[in-house]
Amino acid sequence: MKQIKFLLLALLSCVALVAHADPKLGVEYSVVSQPQPPADPKKIEVTEVFSYACPHCAHLEPEIAKWSKTLPKDAVLVRLHAATNPTWAALAKLFYALESLGEIERLNGDAFNAFHGKDLKLQEEKVATEWASKMGIDAKKFTDAYNSFGVQSKIARSKQLTGAYGINGVPTIVVGGKYQTSASQAGSHEAALKVTDYLITLVRHERGGK
Repeated sequence: MKQIKFLLLALLSCVALVAHADPKLGVEYSVVSQPQPPADPKKIEVTEVFSYACPHCAHLEPEIAKWSKTLPKDAVLVRLHAATNPTWAALAKLFYALESLGEIERLNGDAFNAFHGKDLKLQEEKVATEWASKMGIDAKKFTDAYNSFGVQSKIARSKQLTGAYGINGVPTIVVGGKYQTSASQAGSHEAALKVTDYLITLVRHERGGK
């Protein structure tokens, strides 16, 4: 009987170790194709690569919005709207216009809902402008932002970064411009966010922090 109890305790200990094991490189996360330097070297950038057209990104939005409020002081969430095809590029114009107007935190979830829940063709400028106006944004200010050089520059930057990171699908989370994870790698959105927490700590340690 004592031997059986000992074996059971040993088995439970092994299970506990597996449950708390660190994520594995090449399994739950990977190194991006071309690591990129951060815009702010004092911050660990957590870049969410997404598209308004992606239903999985829509499901992740409320989770990552809630999770982002728990980020440590040395980390920051950066949203990168992919622009790898004409539809996504048009939706990226909407995202970066909202960002330039300081409206992302207020309207990001609404934009997902409008596209997926209400079937609004937000990739069309007229529809996007009408929607933005209904959401309380001055139509002229939105149009000016939508067609601005700044927004076009951010779309070009998005294309450059998604290519450098070797992004094959969205949503993908890139940490420190070096490591990436996703629900498909980690097993679920929740697991991907836990892996992201681990990668933030990993990048901090690599930079000499605690």
